[in-house]
Parts: sequence; structure tokens; C-alpha cells
Amino acid sequence: MKGLVDDKYSDTILLLEHPPTYTVGLRATQYGREEEERLRGLGADFQRTNRGGLITFHGPGQLVAYPIINLKNYKPAGVRCYVERIEETVIQLCKQINIQAERSPHTGMLVRQVKKKRETKKIFF
Repeated sequence: MKGLVDDKYSDTILLLEHPPTYTVGLRATQYGREEEERLRGLGADFQRTNRGGLITFHGPGQLVAYPIINLKNYKPAGVRCYVERIEETVIQLCKQINIQAERSPHTGMLVRQVKKKRETKKIFF
């Protein structure tokens, strides 16, 4: 991390696939210990975080992108511009490995794959 702070390395993006995990943010009062135990009973990990938002599932078949960047290089761009740049980076990466990805109507990307006449969707990011 120090090398990134010192501008010795360029921006990096980590692409990971998590085991079944639920994360809840600061607004997660509706997800008490009983719900946590229920989800753990299904075989998923459960993590409380200090991020915003409600509950998010991460799991097999879902690519998660973690950018490691120097935000000073992205001023005066706002948060939306920053998120769109990350989305576009992942879309172009998918294209290089012959995966057709597109922007979701919400934040993130979709990959549509046809398997045995059934369409499946995978959300990225």
C-alpha cells in the first residue's frame, strides 16, 4: 500500500470471487442476531460493516472488483464519474476475455449467459 501512496505504482484493481457471504451496513437494524444465525445456518458467512446501505450478498459466480487507487488523481471528478470509470474498466476487462458485460440500470454490471436455453444473470461490482 505504501508504494501506491508514494505514486510508485499505478492504480490496481483486484478481481475476486467470494465464498457465500452477507455484509450489512450501518442501516441494518432489521438484521438482528436471529437473522444472522439463520443466514449462517444456510452456509453463508455474515459480516457487519461500517459502510452505508442494507444487506449485500457476495458469492460464487459473482465477480467483485476492488480498486486500489490514489483518489488525488481523480479530482475534480465526482463519485459518480469515479464509479462509472471502474464499471467501464471491468466491462473492458470482460471483453478481453470474451465475456459480454453491460452496465446495470443500477450501480454495477451485468453478464448475460445462455445455459441450456435458460438465461442467467450475474451482477458485478
